[in-house]
Amino acid sequence: MDYALVFKWTRPIAGREAKALEVLADLRMYFGKLSAEGTVDEPIVLMQINDGMMIVRGDMKVLSDIINRDDFITLMDKGLFVAEGFRFETFFTGELMEHRLGLYAEAGKELAYF
Repeated sequence: MDYALVFKWTRPIAGREAKALEVLADLRMYFGKLSAEGTVDEPIVLMQINDGMMIVRGDMKVLSDIINRDDFITLMDKGLFVAEGFRFETFFTGELMEHRLGLYAEAGKELAYF
C-alpha cells in the first residue's frame, strides 16, 4: 500500500452532533467494507476531545478511483454539513514515498540546492 487518504475534522457543528456521529460511522463503515473486500487497509481512527482523523492506506490508483465515485463524494459532502474543518488529504507512503523523496532530492540537485 503506497498511498493514504487522511480525513480530518474538528468539532461537530452546533446542533448537528448526532448527525456528525452518524457520518463518522458511515465513513468508517464505507472503508471497513472496502477493507473487508481487500481493496484498502483497515481504517485507523484517531480522536481527541475536539477533533479527529481517519487514515486509510491503499494503492494510489485504487484510492484515486474511490475519491471520484459519486457515493464517496456524497459522503464527503455530508461531512461538510456536520463537522467543522472536515476535509481529506492524500499522502505518499511506503515505496512510493521513497521514490517521491528521491525525485525531490534530484530536483534539488538539479537546482544546486543539494
